[in-house]
Amino acid sequence: MPHPGQMRILAARKTFNAVACGRRFGKTHLVNCELAVETMVDEAAPFGYFAPTYKLLAQSFRDMVVRLKPVIKSANATDRRIELINGGTWEGWTLEDEDAGRSRKYKRVAIDEAGLCKKLGQIWNDAILPTLSDYSGEAWLLGTPKGMNFFHEAFQRGQDPTQSLWASFHAPTSANPYIRSSFIEIARAQMPERSFRQEYLAEFLEDAGGVFQGVRECIGSHTQGDPCKFFGLDLARTQDYSVLSGLGEDGRQNHLSRWNGIQWEATVERVARVVEQHPGAVLVVDSTGVGDPVYELIRRRLPSHRVVSFKFTHDSKRQLIENLQLQFERRAISLLNDPVQTGELLAYEYDVTAKGTVTMNAPDGMHDDTVIGLALAAWEFRPRQTGFSMDLDDWRKVML
Repeated sequence: MPHPGQMRILAARKTFNAVACGRRFGKTHLVNCELAVETMVDEAAPFGYFAPTYKLLAQSFRDMVVRLKPVIKSANATDRRIELINGGTWEGWTLEDEDAGRSRKYKRVAIDEAGLCKKLGQIWNDAILPTLSDYSGEAWLLGTPKGMNFFHEAFQRGQDPTQSLWASFHAPTSANPYIRSSFIEIARAQMPERSFRQEYLAEFLEDAGGVFQGVRECIGSHTQGDPCKFFGLDLARTQDYSVLSGLGEDGRQNHLSRWNGIQWEATVERVARVVEQHPGAVLVVDSTGVGDPVYELIRRRLPSHRVVSFKFTHDSKRQLIENLQLQFERRAISLLNDPVQTGELLAYEYDVTAKGTVTMNAPDGMHDDTVIGLALAAWEFRPRQTGFSMDLDDWRKVML
């Protein structure tokens, strides 16, 4: 059975429906358990499912095969097509194909994670909307907001009283009664404010494609030269730059240098000469891959300083960047007025891989060396600023 938040949406539906959902509200369950089954089983009609990535599409296909197994006539994983014994059908498409659904006809369609498709407006007008013509069908666009894109436009149509065919619904995570409010509060405490507002409160935010907010507000009028307590070193990869970034105990960025085209031994010596001028400073080094032996060289070269190894994985990078987000939101750091660094910070963006993983990177063709150098310096600065700590026992107490 749908939970009350889902029932509210189903009761007020129109021809075209946009649903802005918080994470774990239950939108995919709403699509697979209510809309698809209603179309295929109750109406013996064709249903079209559209997803931004193949991974999400494949998961929904498997879910539908399990759910409808007793009444399935045929199921083809290659074509992403299910046919029931009563003639109802389910077909799945990825929005990576700009012609998704072209030449088909559907009684009802659902676009899952609609906020993640950058070309959704074009695909909607050119390919998906025409598929509803034969049946005068119904459409659903569902997802977590991701900026002011076509999904936001569709949501706004549902708020416009002159758009009588459109309805829009706001469904934060808390509208799912099966998600504990205590866990939502844990997320609120740990996440950057903008991330929480977008992911849990399902709010459309200006410039939500940018990872860092308040960059310009954090640019100070100071210059280099004051003492640094925390250094971060991002080592060059192929045509990238090596970057050394330093923060003082008060969060002011007092050092920034970047270079390329020199041997690792020269890099080690260059870094050591700078760090030695700051007694007691901590240096965090990107030790991923080729950086590991360089880290060892630096550690031996700076015996009187603490040199920390940081290895990049998907999870460790996410934690690193989210910590830097927090520092910007709290205005805890003051940046040097460096145009390269400012440009890289402003351009840093969210992206979705072909496997459906959300990543944070520089846009194609751009560098992120100053971003990573600053983030590594801010990683050691982190415990002095966030003030949030919860061990496993505390977590269990909250959840119980």
